[in-house]
Amino acid sequence: MRSELLVAKHLTLGLAHNIREPLAGAPASTYFRVREDRVDQSGKVSLRYDSRLHKIGLGRAHKGRSVKLLIAGQTIRVIDLQGELIRELTVIPRSDDTAIAQYP
Repeated sequence: MRSELLVAKHLTLGLAHNIREPLAGAPASTYFRVREDRVDQSGKVSLRYDSRLHKIGLGRAHKGRSVKLLIAGQTIRVIDLQGELIRELTVIPRSDDTAIAQYP
């Protein structure tokens, strides 16, 4: 009975039977996240993306500075606490377990 109610709820909300598959024609949702970090001694911040840990280089001029990482899907913006943009990049995961960072 409970599973029938859950299926009915999903169907009334317009969700696909398989939750991981979006409905045809539905807009792709973008995952948003904000993360605060401090730049390490070598000028990098770490970010876990797609279950992998990535080091994003900002430069030694920023070492020790507190920053915020604004993640919107594959687009990552690094800003300082005053809102100044330090770096913007796009992470493109590849099939060989590496990621490419593209610069706008």
